[in-house]
Amino acid sequence: MLEDFLLQVRRPGQYIGREWNVSNKDFDAAAVKFALGFPDLYEVGMSNLGMRILYGLLNLKPNVICERFFSPDVDLENILKSQRLSIVSLESQRKLSEFDLIGITLPSELCYTNILNLLELAFLPLKSCERDNQYPLIIGGGPCAMNPEPMHEFFDLFVIGEGEEAIVEIIDIYSANAADYKKGKISKAELLFKFSSIGGVYVPSLQPAQIKVNLFPMYR
Repeated sequence: MLEDFLLQVRRPGQYIGREWNVSNKDFDAAAVKFALGFPDLYEVGMSNLGMRILYGLLNLKPNVICERFFSPDVDLENILKSQRLSIVSLESQRKLSEFDLIGITLPSELCYTNILNLLELAFLPLKSCERDNQYPLIIGGGPCAMNPEPMHEFFDLFVIGEGEEAIVEIIDIYSANAADYKKGKISKAELLFKFSSIGGVYVPSLQPAQIKVNLFPMYR
């Protein structure tokens, strides 16, 4: 349990997740489990207004639970690695592999290595092509999603632009197809194709050339 190590780290309060207005939904009862992450320390991520908006928006949906995770500080990261422990969400201390969808903000290019580090700390394969229906789908968003190509191998899909409307559509499509997807009745590629119909959603494995034409006409 993470609590076992709180006395060994600086600023342990950043890992507790007991702030005012925090979600207290039943994790096991939720039909869709969404982990919302920021690839930097808690105090940096919680100053991001977009993350707060998405957190509140997703938790307003009765069938969805949204929990947060952030990059651990160096001291906790060393403990997790030495003990072979997974990074967990703040609210219920669940492993990221227990979620259905993982959304990660791309705030700047300097955070790209932090994103890969988070995936490693969660014991998730780095590349999208190595993750089947037994793993969460990983969604990228935020400022640097406007140029998704540098990270296209690691994300299943990107939300380009404001994500408040697109994320609701993603949840609705996933909810409608989750049972068949988890049972293997539809493939990951088929599910991602359904997401690609949403405005602002880019699926690298399906349309690698189109994004350059639509978003970057100067490259024509």
